[in-house]
Amino acid sequence: MVQSGITARSFFASLERSNVTDTGMQLIAVPSNSSRQNAPDKLKAMFDYFPYATGPDLGGGEAEAIFGNNSNARLGSVSLRGDQSLGTAGNLFARLVVSPSSGSYLQNNWVSSNLNWISATLGLTVGRSGFIHDLRLNYSRATLTSADGSSAWAVSALISSGLLPGVIVPTSTGTAIYTIGQGQNLTPVLGAPGSGSNTVLGLSVPGLGQFVSNAFGEGRQDQWELRDTLSWRMGRHEFRAGLDYTLLRPSRDATLSSVLGVASSLEGLLANDPLAVTYSQAPRYGGQVNVISIFAQDTVHLSDSLNIVYGLRWEVTPPTASSPQIPTITGLWSGTDWQTTHYSYNTGTVRWPMRYGQLAPRIGLAWRLPWRNLVLRAGTGLFYDSTLGASINPINGATFNSWLLAGTGPGIDSSTGSGASQPSQGTSPDVERFLSATQPPLHLPASYQWRVSLEKRAGGGVASAAYVGARGGNLLGNQAYIEPVTGILDRKITLTEGSSNYQAAQFRYSGTFTRNLYGSASYTWSHSIDDGSNDSSLFLIHPDTNSATPADRPASTSARSSRQHYPTACTATNLPEALRHWTVSGIYRARSGFPIDVMSSQPPLGQGFDNAGRPDLVPGVPLWITDASVPVTAA
Repeated sequence: MVQSGITARSFFASLERSNVTDTGMQLIAVPSNSSRQNAPDKLKAMFDYFPYATGPDLGGGEAEAIFGNNSNARLGSVSLRGDQSLGTAGNLFARLVVSPSSGSYLQNNWVSSNLNWISATLGLTVGRSGFIHDLRLNYSRATLTSADGSSAWAVSALISSGLLPGVIVPTSTGTAIYTIGQGQNLTPVLGAPGSGSNTVLGLSVPGLGQFVSNAFGEGRQDQWELRDTLSWRMGRHEFRAGLDYTLLRPSRDATLSSVLGVASSLEGLLANDPLAVTYSQAPRYGGQVNVISIFAQDTVHLSDSLNIVYGLRWEVTPPTASSPQIPTITGLWSGTDWQTTHYSYNTGTVRWPMRYGQLAPRIGLAWRLPWRNLVLRAGTGLFYDSTLGASINPINGATFNSWLLAGTGPGIDSSTGSGASQPSQGTSPDVERFLSATQPPLHLPASYQWRVSLEKRAGGGVASAAYVGARGGNLLGNQAYIEPVTGILDRKITLTEGSSNYQAAQFRYSGTFTRNLYGSASYTWSHSIDDGSNDSSLFLIHPDTNSATPADRPASTSARSSRQHYPTACTATNLPEALRHWTVSGIYRARSGFPIDVMSSQPPLGQGFDNAGRPDLVPGVPLWITDASVPVTAA
């Protein structure tokens, strides 16, 4: 620190780095020896990518084998801070954080990613006579560079197999739309996938996994944030008010073109059954997102034992500046020509109107009860997720931003997601509304949250028990409809109609046990249910869909909220006098298992329907097979 007169300067720097490595072996499905021998020449190179079978046949041309996997993750962080005192008037400060991270995962496919995050903040705090003015300007940029693909050998085999199309597709309007494939570089009407564009080729075979080539690219999000806060004291009141403005600009380095094929099964691939193929082009720029928040809060000190805080936040979220469209072609490809084709623009979302009534009130209290040294804390409020604009932007969508067909020929069975020989009869009101294109406009996702706790001094520490809950509404999700006769995915729309419910009991004790030993222990019981744990969840709208009695509202799949039992403990002790500057500490964690989503079919290229393809539960039949000698057969 450097001081001069009534001014002072201080500087701070830190460097952190961590590395995690995980290796293991697992049983996987591979082409059986008979499948390898009987495969056509164009598939033998692809099959040679897999290790040879070491276990029993699994049926359907597949067998069991052992495969190694390896995961690596690295995280670094550099922080710099400088403060310049302005004497009694205030303080000027600047902060810089650079946090690069990377990870790789090898299983059937090789996946790697590099996320670089940088944040710079300039702030000014001035105050006098109980009045404080805090002004901060922040710029941050997150850059994600990812690669998802099989080995070069497998990619070369995929391209040389000639399974994916590289032809011109006529549309209903007579316009010729060029697709790509087999390494060709044509100039399509929709935008060249060569110069200034990334091209992805992919093939998914249920049971065997997927082959992906060139699934790389760089996504970037720039964010500007201006926060201006005023706070002052007046008698028993502490007031705080301010404005927060955020500007988001998501983009990627190039247009993303993809040609993705899905086989019905390994047997279907060997029999040269048609592939369900999707060709799409996701845009490079997605416009910008503006968020304005105005807030006010008052903390009232009613007495030495009772404080109350209440406030109001107003969220203003104008519609995005543009609504990019994703041109998409889907159809069945026989290997030489298209059996069916469907061409459309996927706008991705419904209307997002301007709303002025997004008010979020909050209230809480802290009360020292007049007996047994108990402290009661309680609070509740409404919270909006104002980042919706970035979530619905196609730049921040899934890796491929594409539509997929079930590769089982005409028709989709609503209960299993597999092919059906006859279309379903009749439609529910939900389906009629979906097809009429009269979906309600988007809303900001909202969460009603509450917490009640009791705290008490016990021994040399503090014990507490709390009840916590949150009820979410207008949550983001995606719905799609497949035309029963043709099996073509006719429409996919992003809506805000999801909901969730989280309840938890939390117990904690922390304090000093002896002069040199201190620590804490906690236990959380929690449960969360929802009808979509991820913003990218895709649900199939089928003839039996009924929003009044939803059939898909299970336990949440998110890791944090699905931990029903979660005990933790940590201790720290000072070493003897000879090592008095050293401390030894330890942490213990345990949890119950995460929910398992049992599916009757493998999601192709990671984009299956969340509410289709689940097996039925048979009453009285055990869920788990404990006898390892019992053969496993397909349902």
